[in-house]
Amino acid sequence: MGAPAGSIDLAGRLTTRLQRPAAPRVDDARAKISAWRTHQNESRPHSALDWATPNEFARRYSLQVTSAILPVTGSASLAA
Repeated sequence: MGAPAGSIDLAGRLTTRLQRPAAPRVDDARAKISAWRTHQNESRPHSALDWATPNEFARRYSLQVTSAILPVTGSASLAA
């Protein structure tokens, strides 16, 4: 008497399990994360960075810092 209900329950769980998408493999997950990071950092503009990509912003910032430091630490200022 208890067997039919157990069989139906097992069949329902099995059907549910088989309908789920397969778990991603680690290599697939790494590739997707890498593609997402590349998109975020190289091609997607960010409003907080004045609509520049993080790479563009880093280049601009580096140029600003370098140009601000060079006059102070340049060889001409050391000779004086």
